[in-house]
Amino acid sequence: MVDYDMIEAIVEKMRGVKIKDRPHASRGGRAYPKEVREMVIEMMLSGGIATVKSQVVKQLRAQKKFPVLQTCRRWLRQHLMRGHVLPKRKTGNKVATREITGEALVQLALYRVVRPHARLYE
Repeated sequence: MVDYDMIEAIVEKMRGVKIKDRPHASRGGRAYPKEVREMVIEMMLSGGIATVKSQVVKQLRAQKKFPVLQTCRRWLRQHLMRGHVLPKRKTGNKVATREITGEALVQLALYRVVRPHARLYE
């Protein structure tokens, strides 16, 4: 069954002293703590999806203290597939650009095929 006292205790820890205003996790801020992720997984495994749809959880969601349902489902899927719910690395949505393009790129590719162990000075 769901331990709502544990949820409140974790929410109390999350409040803490605010040093500076950071964006919420859903708005590109820091990821949810590992404890919150594990608590959500435990809730969903023990009581099913209904536990994260309860009225108390909805109130916490409205206060931005509990992840949305889609996030909970994604964490559960990650837990079942990978065995953990660790946050993913931030990439910054930056697209890599090539420094070499066109003919030079083709020549470099051919050179690497012919001489795969070549050094820079060669």
